[in-house]
Amino acid sequence: MRFKSAVAAVVFAITGTAAFGQIKDYQYKFNVKGTKDKDTIYLANYFGKQLYYNDTAIADKNGNFIFKKKRELQPGQFAVVLPGSKYFEILINEPAFSIKTDTSDFIKYMTIEGSVENKLFYDYITFINLKKDEVVPIREKFDKAESDKDKEPLRKQMIVLDEEVKAYQKKLATEHKDKLVGQMIALSLEIEVPDAPKKADGTIDSSWSYYYYRDHYFDLVNLKYDPLARTPSFHNRLENFFSKVVLQNPDTICMVAKMLTDQMNAKGDLFKYTVSHVTDTYNKSNIMGMDAVFVCMADNFYLKGKAFWADSARVEKIRERVEEVRPTLLGTICHPLSLADTSHANWIKLMDIKADYTVLVFWDPDCGHCKKDIPKLAEIHNKSNGKEFSVYAVSSDDSDKWKKFIVENKLNFTNVCVPHEIRQDQDALIKLITSGKTDLKSLNYTATFDVFSTPKYFILDKNKKIVAKQIGAEQLEEVLGKIKEADKRKS
Repeated sequence: MRFKSAVAAVVFAITGTAAFGQIKDYQYKFNVKGTKDKDTIYLANYFGKQLYYNDTAIADKNGNFIFKKKRELQPGQFAVVLPGSKYFEILINEPAFSIKTDTSDFIKYMTIEGSVENKLFYDYITFINLKKDEVVPIREKFDKAESDKDKEPLRKQMIVLDEEVKAYQKKLATEHKDKLVGQMIALSLEIEVPDAPKKADGTIDSSWSYYYYRDHYFDLVNLKYDPLARTPSFHNRLENFFSKVVLQNPDTICMVAKMLTDQMNAKGDLFKYTVSHVTDTYNKSNIMGMDAVFVCMADNFYLKGKAFWADSARVEKIRERVEEVRPTLLGTICHPLSLADTSHANWIKLMDIKADYTVLVFWDPDCGHCKKDIPKLAEIHNKSNGKEFSVYAVSSDDSDKWKKFIVENKLNFTNVCVPHEIRQDQDALIKLITSGKTDLKSLNYTATFDVFSTPKYFILDKNKKIVAKQIGAEQLEEVLGKIKEADKRKS
């Protein structure tokens, strides 16, 4: 649980959180020894793990300053940011309180009046720091101990301290579950998994415990309590859940995301943060196939009008991106490309290539990466005389330079392009399309296959279904080997 943030500076920006104000006309007084006359002090609020500017105050010569306004303020975890990137964190869930402290040690000199939330918050921080101080020397002795006999009593001491921390956390979360601090502590608690039930034949499902843990991961937290969205604690648990608990399968990730958000207020900030986090995380992912999560989240939330925070322009951009990505998702039969060979006279259809596996690659003879990668592809292909897989290589260049590259690097596979004369002759283009030799999606392959950089690889099975992508020639043999092994197991 993140009570001491490690960030070096605060991100100052305007948040886009939903306007469900719970605190009006707030007044927070501070006296911080170590501040100077006319120092500018910022109040910053968390939304997930990021800090955003919220309010400003000016310190007097005695270190006094106040944040006071007649406006609504969203409850959550905040930071009081002083000059020199020094700051301490507070919980705001009450309309007024007073805090005194010292820049030399915020926690040690912290005194709080009028805030139960912050008193509990800093009591907890003090307790955790005390237990850390107790365990450090024990851990050092444990690491230096050479025998199990010497380590065992030290291990027991560390277990006792760990149990004390867990008991404190559980007590705080249980007795103060109606408070922000209680809900934050609950986010740090582990789920207790019961023994798996026996089936009728007396056996136990080995996966039962995992699914129980996954499906009850947020049981100790009130998922309708939106102030949690404005704490890094919720972000940390959410990130851990999707990266380490949920199986990294696109269908599973999307199913679990829907299952989780169904327990939230559909117009609240926890819903907003969860949907945004999952969508953005997998949209940026470099892991093969995870773009399917982005498409699924877009389909189920943004394009169905459930993303109340996204304006029409944002939704339209997401819709456009989904249309670009969807045709190249894993498991999709790829578009039946038909492009011209080096003679510009013969139009070769991708679907006419008879092979168990076909590598579809888009490249450019002037691309520095392509100049290194495509010869490697040729080398791997030529090793087996093309018996392991076929290649359908689409070049963005149809010049003599392209043809020379093919010969010099022994690209002994299908090499195709869109002839420049076709691009320039509208009548010839229409004639080719109406005759069935090609189509607009083939001629505009960069949009059809979302080719924004080269080289771009796809591995297709015998039915031209996309089974792999986002790889290079160096990973080709390994990935293809795994695909073949998986296909053998299926058969």
